[in-house]
Amino acid sequence: MSSNDLLDELIKAKESKNPLKQEILMAKSFVDSIYVFEGVDDFPVYDEWLKQNHHYANSCHIVAKGKKQITTLYEHSTLINDREILDSCIFYVDHDYDLDRHDDHCITTLNCYSIENYIVNEDAVSNYMSDEFRLDAKHINLKKSLMSDFRSDLSIFLTAARLICKPLFINHNILGKTEFYEKISKIINIEYKNIFIRDDAEIKGYLVDVNSSKFYELSDIFDQLTDSRAVRGKYVFEFIKLWLNSLKVNLISRDNDGIKPSKKDPLMLEMRRLASSTPVPTEIQQSLR
Repeated sequence: MSSNDLLDELIKAKESKNPLKQEILMAKSFVDSIYVFEGVDDFPVYDEWLKQNHHYANSCHIVAKGKKQITTLYEHSTLINDREILDSCIFYVDHDYDLDRHDDHCITTLNCYSIENYIVNEDAVSNYMSDEFRLDAKHINLKKSLMSDFRSDLSIFLTAARLICKPLFINHNILGKTEFYEKISKIINIEYKNIFIRDDAEIKGYLVDVNSSKFYELSDIFDQLTDSRAVRGKYVFEFIKLWLNSLKVNLISRDNDGIKPSKKDPLMLEMRRLASSTPVPTEIQQSLR
């Protein structure tokens, strides 16, 4: 890029009233393509999935200030056919509880609530057990049993979480907002082979007319959602950290099995760790250039 071109880009960035667009125009002074992610927690997961892609490796990334900032810029750019943005950016956004989504050559909406839903899976948990709990060939039968317990406990958790999340989904889509639980573990007890809704749980209810046609419509929509769309991703990630921590305590107590887990704390588990052994989702693969 010539010095004149660089100056033009800097001037455009300064004149733009959209902070994200400013960042993009500044980045275009150095690279042709920019990958834009919702937040700082999302980046390590996408980076893990995309790092082997040549196009991504030769681009740069920007962390936006949430989904709304991305979709607002995308919608405005589409409206005015802003090719500078539409041809140079690759946006990724969560689905959340929104009914609509954005998908085309430059934007991809996940097929789950948020990225955490994808990284809690059998491949990731099995790999974690091998690495951090050091379950090798002599523990093969134990590991098979633990993976069966994981599937069972996750299923129980998701069934309970769906019931708790349904009012959140309906409130969001009628009122345009909803109040989330800070920690799902205050509502659902999460321990290895001990998953249940707490007796003293203060469950958030519906803040809308439950006899309205809109309520029934949204209720039917929610009931058709997959677990990964119905249950908030942060709750699933909270589940796996607490579950692995409880399992670690259980394994340490099994002196006769000769199990010596690593000192790593499951409660400090990072999303990249699980993403590293999670298959790349289909919609992410389809977005690659």
